[in-house]
Amino acid sequence: MTYIESLAFELEVEGFFSSFNALDFLKRYNNNEISNYEFDVFLKQISYSRYLKKRDANTSLVTNQYI
Repeated sequence: MTYIESLAFELEVEGFFSSFNALDFLKRYNNNEISNYEFDVFLKQISYSRYLKKRDANTSLVTNQYI
């Protein structure tokens, strides 16, 4: 599995962007049908998804410390 494939599946599994379909994206990516703009959006979605995941984990940690 390539790095781009793992990022695409990570983005789909996290579910923050419900309209994202990893298989469709990878099919288009492998056929060189992804524009630079679309790829930049994909990278920004990954970054934002990881930010939200980290923020939720930190919130859970703080909540659990006070229980």
